[in-house]
Formats: sequence, C-alpha cells, structure tokens
Amino acid sequence: MSEQMIYALGDLQRLTGATRSRLTFWTKSRLLRPSVHEADGTGTRQLFDWFDLCRCMLLVSLDECGVKSSDMRSIVSRVADHSWAAPPPERNEENDVFLLVESVRKGRIRRSRGASFEEAVKKRPHVLGVNLSALQRILWSRVQNASRRH
Repeated sequence: MSEQMIYALGDLQRLTGATRSRLTFWTKSRLLRPSVHEADGTGTRQLFDWFDLCRCMLLVSLDECGVKSSDMRSIVSRVADHSWAAPPPERNEENDVFLLVESVRKGRIRRSRGASFEEAVKKRPHVLGVNLSALQRILWSRVQNASRRH
C-alpha cells in the first residue's frame, strides 16, 4: 500500500454497516481506537486507518453473532497481529484465515486456516467461525467502490 488510507467515523459507519451508537460505544470503551488521530476536543475528528477499519468490521460481525461487548476484547486481542493486508489476499479457501471461538471464558479462541476450520466445525458444531480473509476482501471491495463514486 503506497499511501495510507484514512477514514473518519462516518466512513467506518458507511463501509462496515455499524451504527453510529455502536461506533461511539466501541471507541469510548477502547475496543476501537483511531490509529491516525484521536479526537482532542470539540470540532476535532477521530481518524482511522485500514487496520482500524478491518477491526471495526470484525466487531460488527461479532456483534451480529450476538457476542457480548464484554467478550469482544478477548476475541479481538487474538487477532491483533493478524496481517490486515491492503489489498487483501486473493480468495483461497484452504489458506483463508478463520477466527475460531469455542469459549471466551475458557480462553478457547484461536486462528485457523480453511481446512482446519472445516475439521473444527465437524468436531464442535457450536464453534463460531469468522473468515478474517473474507472480511478483508469485502471491505476492500467496498472501499474500491466508494472511491470510484467520488
């Protein structure tokens, strides 16, 4: 990525489908932190980068699956070092990276490649799986479409 992409809170809302109230809650509770610029008073804006946008999309996905906000921090911390490449990798189901959540309270949260995700679901059908690679591709497509319109 040659130049850094920067997003305001409204961009995150539009690109991820998150409501303004959810975004406000996540930023106030520090689940989502602006990497580019923190708002430092009235009239200043929070500015986010691509990594923040991907993290926001993960939060939206977890929220839609009914994960409590109190559990999201543990889950999101497991992907802090995930490579949120822009542009994202091409679709390859065997190499797509999944976030597997068996039990937040017991610390059973891990990342897995596509083939091992299928095995995990066969063994434990209650596993929540989020395809991180697919989230990246969805966001990249939305960003590209939005930039074409402007």
